[in-house]
Amino acid sequence: MLDFDAILKWLEGVVLFLWSQWQVKVLVCHIAANVVVALAATIRSGDFILGKIPQFLYKKILPLTLVYGVFAVVGETLKMPGISTAVWGLLELSLTNDTLDNLKLLGLEKIPPALTKEREK
Repeated sequence: MLDFDAILKWLEGVVLFLWSQWQVKVLVCHIAANVVVALAATIRSGDFILGKIPQFLYKKILPLTLVYGVFAVVGETLKMPGISTAVWGLLELSLTNDTLDNLKLLGLEKIPPALTKEREK
């Protein structure tokens, strides 16, 4: 039979382990800043739809935090913390790209096209 108390205690330990890492705190702050910039960009462009916020949280934020969490736990288990650091760096690059795209939508013209989605056109 499953011991739900043991499972909850293990999950609590995983969450506390993840939150104790500075990379998680930076990632969460960067995600929050990206959300603010993205909301401002959609409001400015007239594309803001309140109902899309949960979809954004589900499709963008949750995967980023889960990916980092999995690699952080695996890296800790294998005694290879470099795994989580490398994944964190890649996630930060992705978030930075999204933030630059949204700043460009807000009208910040100084951002080179090579750093935004315009490079794909």
